[in-house]
Amino acid sequence: MFALSAEINAAIINAPSCSYEDVSAAINLANYEDTVIVPAGTCTWDKTLTITKGINLQGAGIDKTLIRSDGPIGFVYIIDFRADETTALNDYAFQLSGFTLQQVSALYGCLQLSNQDATNALTRVEIYDNKFIGRGIASTNIGIVHNNGVFGVIHNNI
Repeated sequence: MFALSAEINAAIINAPSCSYEDVSAAINLANYEDTVIVPAGTCTWDKTLTITKGINLQGAGIDKTLIRSDGPIGFVYIIDFRADETTALNDYAFQLSGFTLQQVSALYGCLQLSNQDATNALTRVEIYDNKFIGRGIASTNIGIVHNNGVFGVIHNNI
């Protein structure tokens, strides 16, 4: 009998607050498959948070970690996951949970999921236990925009 053992070295990185700057800095410190924890609070972001690495981004829970959009024209998403080549090649997981994302400005959607690598599909994306609040205007009332090459599970969201 032959068995392989995989050692998991994923780190947990705590953002000091839910501010764009603190969350962005924590994500920049994270390696692939690390977890970034965002504490409870209400924060307003004026630009899109772009994530390219397969990480776990975890808020404190629905209505506990509230991110509101309020940016200039061209501010399209609150969070834009654009898997880079390394994430796609290794099929690193991307998870988002425990957030309320609220559109206040004229956004297109709260969350975009996309893959920059046309040859390697992502199969381990999980979006769960979140709340997406649109503005009620048909053209901006979109929670999640999903593009080609991204597969997984979206469940238990409001």
